[in-house]
Amino acid sequence: MQSGETPRGSDQLLKWTRIFAIPIALTGIFFALKDSQSGILLVLALDVSLARLLVPLTLGLFWPKSNTAAVLTGIIAVASTRLIMFAPTPQVYGRDNTTLYFPNDTIFGNLVDGISTFDGLPTLISPIICLVSYMALAYATQRTSVPEPVVAPQPAD
Repeated sequence: MQSGETPRGSDQLLKWTRIFAIPIALTGIFFALKDSQSGILLVLALDVSLARLLVPLTLGLFWPKSNTAAVLTGIIAVASTRLIMFAPTPQVYGRDNTTLYFPNDTIFGNLVDGISTFDGLPTLISPIICLVSYMALAYATQRTSVPEPVVAPQPAD
């Protein structure tokens, strides 16, 4: 490899980043057109991101049995759990959920004195579900997805 050349395969990250930018932008446009409460959407996005990355980042850094399969499962479990619990909740952060709400008679739809009894709990439940799925899959895939130790590069002499 000559000076200034990028290693073969490094352009794969750029390619996949560009591919996934399209559905993410379209999803953002959908939510922006559906709900004009940009503050609620911003808080929800940060909530989902924090809940999605807390367990994989922490365990990925400090738990030697972490592997790729567990990280991906944890991220997907949190995102889907958080969004599934978001849809049937009538209020989000004390405001009416006009984004994805559908009327229901489950625990999610209960209102006591006009306040949702489930508001805020998905933020706490999602990382717990992530932790359980992450650890279960990490243990189950130890033989097929072996964790690779990270070695710090040595300075050139």
